[in-house]
Amino acid sequence: MEIPDIAEVCSNSRPDYQPERTCFIISPTGEEGSETRQRAEAVFHNIVEPAAAVAGLRCVRSDGISTSGILTAEVISHIVNDRIVLADLSDRDPTVLERLALRHALRKPVVQLLAFGEKSLLCAEGVHTVRYDLSSAASAQAAREAAQQHMAAAMQPARDVDFPATIAAKIEELSRSFSQQIQKMSGAMLDQIAGLNKSVAELRSSSLLSRPDDLKGLIRSAFEVRTEDLLGRFADQLDLLKSVKEAGLISVEKGRVLALKVFARDLDEEFREIMVVGSSLKGLLQQGEVGEIAEKLRFKVEHGVRVWFLLSHPIVGDFRGSQENLAPTKIGSDIVASLKILRSWHVDPACVRLYIGPPTCFAITTSRRMVINPYSYLGASYDSPCMILDCSGYLFEQFGALHFGAWDTGLAVQIHDFDDIIERCEAMLGSYASDVSSLVSKAQALAGAAGK
Repeated sequence: MEIPDIAEVCSNSRPDYQPERTCFIISPTGEEGSETRQRAEAVFHNIVEPAAAVAGLRCVRSDGISTSGILTAEVISHIVNDRIVLADLSDRDPTVLERLALRHALRKPVVQLLAFGEKSLLCAEGVHTVRYDLSSAASAQAAREAAQQHMAAAMQPARDVDFPATIAAKIEELSRSFSQQIQKMSGAMLDQIAGLNKSVAELRSSSLLSRPDDLKGLIRSAFEVRTEDLLGRFADQLDLLKSVKEAGLISVEKGRVLALKVFARDLDEEFREIMVVGSSLKGLLQQGEVGEIAEKLRFKVEHGVRVWFLLSHPIVGDFRGSQENLAPTKIGSDIVASLKILRSWHVDPACVRLYIGPPTCFAITTSRRMVINPYSYLGASYDSPCMILDCSGYLFEQFGALHFGAWDTGLAVQIHDFDDIIERCEAMLGSYASDVSSLVSKAQALAGAAGK
């Protein structure tokens, strides 16, 4: 391959070219009229271009520069300089992967697109993958909104992103560092061997060799002391590892967004049933931070996986709202908004129930894994630490019975018709808020009277 001149690579001759405001699109194109070409056009016009416009970015397509697949100077210029690169990894096109590898090496922002049903080739922290299904208008809209958010994030002050290639380079660097440490350890071991040889020589010159029983006792005593010391130093760590394994704890994440990114693959691999428990599910269904997870759930619903949703009943929503200092009816309104979203997904009403009480955890479970996000009293739950559990441990079984089991209690109200429950709850939100306020006031008054 001919190497472009470095001056060409670092600049672009187009007078209107502004790399800080440019999104470079890398995607498989195929032959004119082919299915691949038609999909590339649909992805660009229905997802990428509208999202870039909202983010204030101008789109440049790689196939508009080089249709032969050759890595030209202008293509490299865009890969090197543009604010963000968006790559469609569908079909595992080698040209796309080649160009994406160069962007990875630069550790600059990338957003990946991937059609539903295709397996991701690349998985790295800081790499956003937007799934799309062009046969669904709702999926295309969700993908467009997710791409828009990731593009907007890329416009923030730049930071280096770790990709598989750069991680490998770091490992190589660490390996060299470890080699130096190994050399030091080898030197220390040689010193120890020299000391041992000296001790053996001293033993030979002593009278202990003529008294084997005394020598055995000395060696046994020294060995026992050394062994007890080693076991004592690592006993706590061994007990902790054993406890973690028995509990089935896979990982602990700082907040819900990070935990759900880790949990996303478990949702992809579930083909039987999924259950979601939360107060209003606003953070899951209505906010952009975990839009990819909501889209996965919607996709599962459309493709026959039974997805169960247990939300708080709006009648108790203000108990939760008061803990977070929210305005009256706020939680209730969020619950109703989530019900409307589930209705738009065509979720079977039998798969949704309203629990008369605030849950203690936001949680999602599949048949193999579970993510648990405990609620805090004084803040939003998604800022609290989360646990990811495996079905091999006792925590999975206990939460399955005692938390997700709330579905089968008398406090879980069945839904028969979305339109009916939404209309009745909206009409009663003000009354619900008034009743909760009255109960709280009575409790405070009783407490005040008891303290006198």
